[in-house]
Amino acid sequence: MRHFFILLIALMSTTGIYAQQNTSLSGDVDSDGKLTITDVTMMVNYCIGIQPAGFNVAVADLNNDHETTITDVIILVNWVIGQVQPQPIIDDENPTIPVNPIGGDPGEGV
Repeated sequence: MRHFFILLIALMSTTGIYAQQNTSLSGDVDSDGKLTITDVTMMVNYCIGIQPAGFNVAVADLNNDHETTITDVIILVNWVIGQVQPQPIIDDENPTIPVNPIGGDPGEGV
C-alpha cells in the first residue's frame, strides 16, 4: 500500500492527457477534459465505496467489463504517468466501431 501512495504523490507532478473539445474522455471521471491524479484519486475512492461528488461513472470502466474496479484504476494510473498509451475501447453495442478514449473520431486510433 505504501508504494501505491508513493505512486500517487509522483503522479501529482504530471500534466495529464487532454481531451479534444466536446469529446468524452475515458477515465476522466471528474469531467475536466484531462486525465490527472484527481481522476485516479476519485476512482480509488469510488472503488472503496466512497461516492465522490461529480464522479462520472460512465467513463470509469476502462477495461469494458461493466464494472469499475482496481483494474480500471491501474489502467488509469498507467495512462496518467504515460507508461501506457490509452487504447481504443470497443463499444459492446456496436463492436465494429472503436471508441477513442482520448477524443477524436471513432476509429482514428491513438
